[in-house]
Amino acid sequence: MQLNPQAVAVVAGALSVLVIWFIAEAIRWQRGRTTSAYMHDVLDRLNEAVVVGVRYTQQTVVDAMKKASSDGKLTAGQAKEALTTAYDITAKQLGKTWFATAERVFDSTKLDAIIRARIESAVADQPRRFDLGNTLNSSGGGA
Repeated sequence: MQLNPQAVAVVAGALSVLVIWFIAEAIRWQRGRTTSAYMHDVLDRLNEAVVVGVRYTQQTVVDAMKKASSDGKLTAGQAKEALTTAYDITAKQLGKTWFATAERVFDSTKLDAIIRARIESAVADQPRRFDLGNTLNSSGGGA
């Protein structure tokens, strides 16, 4: 039995297309897994930095503000200052390299909002440990 050269060429072409498609899909799948794992690592680092920033702010800035206030509560301005301090400490804790990485992963225009939201979330999740939680999340003044 002799094979038709045209039929062999068609089958070989179809197999080539199938193999190329399979390889492309495997690469896409692996890239998706890698990107997901990378984003997870960046989020973990960001969350760790936020916790450090919130704890430091609570132990130093917020406690000092509350002691200095007559009623032991923070004003809206002091709450903003505490949030800014927690943000700055978080950014320092991340370091330039990880901060730049987070900007690439989450889009630099959105990273500020993401960090601030995570700070407020960390404060709200542990209100006993982080007293400024109610202050940051309230629309009014003190806690």
